[in-house]
Amino acid sequence: MVLRDQGGDRPDSAGELSGRRLALRRLVLPATWLLSILVAIGLAAYGLATGAPWNPVQLLELLLLFAATWTVTWLMAAQPRLPKTSPLGLDMADGATADWLALVARHTGYSVTINNPERRLVWVNESFTRLTGYTAEEAIGQKTSALLYFERTDPGTVARIRESFDALRGIRFEILVRGKDGREWWLDTDARPLLGARGELRGWICIQADITEQVKIREELRRSEREISFLAYHDPLTGLANRLGFRGRLDQVLARANEANTRCAVMLIDLDRFKHVNDTLGHDIGDKLLAEVARRVRASVGESDIVARLGGDEFVVVIPDLDASMSLESIVAHVFDQLHGNINLPGRVIYTSASVGVAVSPKDGADGSTLLQHADLAMYAAKYQGGDSYRMFDPSMACSVDRLALEVDLRSAVERQELVLHYQPRVDTISGRPVGFEALLRWNHPTRGLIAPALFIPIAEETGRIDSIGQWVLETACADLRNWLDAGGEPLRLSVNLSPLQLARDTLPERIAAVLAAAGVPAHLLELEITESAAMRSPEIAERHLARLKALGITLSIDDFGTGHSSLARLKLLNVDCLKIDGTLVKDCAVDAYDAALCRATIALGRALGLQVIAEGVEMQEQWQFLAQEQCNSIQGYLIARPMPVSEAFAFLRNALEVPRLRVTGSNRKL
Repeated sequence: MVLRDQGGDRPDSAGELSGRRLALRRLVLPATWLLSILVAIGLAAYGLATGAPWNPVQLLELLLLFAATWTVTWLMAAQPRLPKTSPLGLDMADGATADWLALVARHTGYSVTINNPERRLVWVNESFTRLTGYTAEEAIGQKTSALLYFERTDPGTVARIRESFDALRGIRFEILVRGKDGREWWLDTDARPLLGARGELRGWICIQADITEQVKIREELRRSEREISFLAYHDPLTGLANRLGFRGRLDQVLARANEANTRCAVMLIDLDRFKHVNDTLGHDIGDKLLAEVARRVRASVGESDIVARLGGDEFVVVIPDLDASMSLESIVAHVFDQLHGNINLPGRVIYTSASVGVAVSPKDGADGSTLLQHADLAMYAAKYQGGDSYRMFDPSMACSVDRLALEVDLRSAVERQELVLHYQPRVDTISGRPVGFEALLRWNHPTRGLIAPALFIPIAEETGRIDSIGQWVLETACADLRNWLDAGGEPLRLSVNLSPLQLARDTLPERIAAVLAAAGVPAHLLELEITESAAMRSPEIAERHLARLKALGITLSIDDFGTGHSSLARLKLLNVDCLKIDGTLVKDCAVDAYDAALCRATIALGRALGLQVIAEGVEMQEQWQFLAQEQCNSIQGYLIARPMPVSEAFAFLRNALEVPRLRVTGSNRKL
């Protein structure tokens, strides 16, 4: 089998003959008509000369018949004799087809090859040599597979190609090949068998195109689709499943558990005071903390367990296929321990704790929504207890109302007089005598009892209710102080917390001055506490408002000092009177050298700046002794007294003021 290639662009002889015949047709046809007209005129003249009668219509018919007969005869004589088949065994339209096919195959931009029945190359075009780097002499006689395929070529594709060749059927495929210079590229190949008249195989013709760029674009699109799909079902910060991805997996786990009659546990985790971390340290630190928490949770459970981030600081763990030999409480405790304590971040150590709620199927619910709802109730029950704990779901929790219901109830809590103030005494570190007391807000819910502020204060801040609630706290606390003074009590300083929203109000100084005047309380007996986060959120506004409050004679204190990122220069400009060391630093000051150094440095800083230093969260005698040794001015905490209703607090203060020193026995006793 041979495909002829003339090696140039000169037309073949058959093509030249066809062109000459077309030119002759353009010349001879008008000449034939002219000759016919001349003959007709000659006949007419002859008739006139001889006097013979003639009919013009007959003469015209004779003229047309003569011209048509002449033209048809000439055209039929001009038709060439065509061969029945081409050298390739294909039907041809005229004699030039084989040569024109050779030219097309030679100069096309596609690689064209012809193989013999043994699949060895017998002809290649110039595009093949440019593409592969092999010359025609190097390629002819070789098998394409031996020439181009290599170890990275997909063996499944190669097997499919060979199967089609053995069955003598055409195939189109994409395949990774390697050229003479070692370059790899992708080929889109269309291979077809060449069959003889009796169906025998005469060879194969292959048309190939380099599709490397198309494959790269296609792979990039696939990678983008995978990324989009991943982001749709995963949290980009932690890499864990998000809420959407989690629900589908939870439903699958529960379906398998129902079929196998096994248990499945859902553990809901919520970080305590994470909003405080975001507000004081910034969102970058908050994100790093979330990523570390996600890593710890993932590492503390099994590979088959599901871990997801539902949003914010809320995580969920699903433990499938619980059997009798597995202790669920030990698993929960192990996860809980990983989230309790200090977490080391780049340039920062953060103390964390979490509230965890657990629900188990089928006892606590057979579907995902019910299990999550019950785990959420258990988690909030842990928060009600002050956080830093875990609770298993109990049916009695079902009467608890979720966050949205709390928001609704909080709107009318002030009107229904459900909010109450408890007071925690503050004593001098050396003498133990009371020097003041702090007003702490509580919510006495009619059905749920006393609700801790850590649960409803964030809701009040998010909904804007904190402004009116803060005003009520200030008015009530000042009225209680006035009652204490009227009852003959010593002038003690009353400490009240201000929220960031209150501090941002331009009318704050005037409103506080009006409250003091209405209650008849001297301004120097009122101490306003603001957190570092509140002061640093809008430092210029805070500086301006605090200066106006200071001008009224009110004492100013920075609360939770040591947990934020206050600038010392900014601290000086705020012109505060007191620093209050956060309880997280006080907690281990007597047993941990790092915390002891932080407390010591904070006290020294406050004294150097001429500020009063107050420590909160004192629960052990050793802490008191350490703080007294470091000359901290005053302390408050459970070791002195828990927050109490106003009547109990005033009774405690009277008794404490009657003795020269508050005596505490036992190194670990809590009052």
